[in-house]
Amino acid sequence: MNGSRLQLMFRPLASLAVLLVAILTSASAHAQSFHPVSQAGTRVCPAIQGEMTPPDFSGPDCVSVDAVDINPQGRTIWVEFNLTLPPSFVERPEPSGLYVFAIASTDAYLNGIALGSNGQVGFDRASESPGRIDAVFFVPPEAMQTGENRVALRMASHHGRLHYENPVHAVGMSAYGGASDWAARNYWPALVNLGVFILAIFVFAILALRGERREAAAILTLFSLFMALQLLAETSRGLFGYAYPLHDLRLFSVVGLATLSSLMVFAYTLKRFSGLSAILRWSLVAVIALVTGVVIALTLSYDLKAMLGIFLPIAFATLGLMMWTIKRKPTAWMFLIGGLATIAAIYHFENAFLDTHVFYAGSIFLILLFFEQAQMLIRARRQIATTSAHAERLEMALQQAQQKEDPAELQLTSAGKVERIATDRIAHLAAAGDYVEIHFGEGQTGLYTASLNELEGKLPDTFLRVHRSHIVNTAFVITLTRDANGVGTLALSTGANVPVSRRIMPRVRSVLRSES
Repeated sequence: MNGSRLQLMFRPLASLAVLLVAILTSASAHAQSFHPVSQAGTRVCPAIQGEMTPPDFSGPDCVSVDAVDINPQGRTIWVEFNLTLPPSFVERPEPSGLYVFAIASTDAYLNGIALGSNGQVGFDRASESPGRIDAVFFVPPEAMQTGENRVALRMASHHGRLHYENPVHAVGMSAYGGASDWAARNYWPALVNLGVFILAIFVFAILALRGERREAAAILTLFSLFMALQLLAETSRGLFGYAYPLHDLRLFSVVGLATLSSLMVFAYTLKRFSGLSAILRWSLVAVIALVTGVVIALTLSYDLKAMLGIFLPIAFATLGLMMWTIKRKPTAWMFLIGGLATIAAIYHFENAFLDTHVFYAGSIFLILLFFEQAQMLIRARRQIATTSAHAERLEMALQQAQQKEDPAELQLTSAGKVERIATDRIAHLAAAGDYVEIHFGEGQTGLYTASLNELEGKLPDTFLRVHRSHIVNTAFVITLTRDANGVGTLALSTGANVPVSRRIMPRVRSVLRSES
């Protein structure tokens, strides 16, 4: 592959890298402006019906907890946080917002001033209207102060069907804006992978429909589809704001799709390296799916469920790749490196791997397979070209042998006399007005009543039109020279030189190369 083609191939990848860096830089810049509440010193009190303003949080039923341990699930509570704001934030002219990321409906207060409601806080399922999982409350400038601030939230969560270990994800203050934008900043970088997944779905689906490595292509189509759906499910929190009960469906989708995509990786490695029958391979996939499902069912945290759904099939595939690498299966070592790198990334990045890095890993896997598919296509085309060249050489050799044993004859008229001419005697033919000048191998020349176009269809395939005024018998060709301007000259064994036009030069070179 020449340099220009490489530049065309890697230019989109370079643009993608620049876009990714810009998104990451933007996300980092926004994250630095978020002022979270203090994790320690949080007070929690049970809410009382009819109590519409925050209590003093000193009652006997109030307790001090860490912010991560706040749990409004199945009850209604008041929560008080400490929030420290620097002068640079308080004195800025831009509007500010209090952000609450939680699986709950919320009433928000800052320093005793009501900021608004997210949904309708109730004391049971019937009286509560679920709020959005990510909410922002406008903060009037007079409500906040430099230094310590008191944030009070009345929270209820009666509509969730799952039990969450940490239902309150984050509370803090920043510039006023869309609450979903904050979640989106964590996910936008991963969205650049969606194009890779969609392209892979089409590429491998077409290969499967065409019957080229049908099962492997079908597995990769499913893998790409599951990864694309998992990415959309994972980023849905940042794409649109939804009521907190839908978070259950989102987590179910993430866990299920993460598990299915990893099972497809396991199925693909079995197909590629194991040599087992389809029944045995898919039986193994079913066993690993069952083991993974049992482990996921026994795990409480949904983030951990999704991580295990990714980890276990990849780990089993990596064990198999170790064995196939020892047995020197071609390219098994490359897949082994990928499996080990994925496992290391899971341990190193933990939840961040589930949010974004898993999609980069999937994209890299598919891109490498794209390159491999391209190389296979190039090799196949080269093989076809080689086979075609061999066939042309064989056909030409057979035709030349036939010419020697039983040469074709032309019936031509010269000066009113009809002659029968064996074509193996003809070295080349040249147009001469309304006549054709035939040059014989013995050195003689004859002028006959005919046209080159008429004779071209009657001559054997060993004859080649090299110019609008010349036809050559390839059996008499010694050398072909090409000038700088693209035209050429054929040197014949008779000592004659025949011009070759620029337009026909590629065809002449191909035919003569096949004869050599």
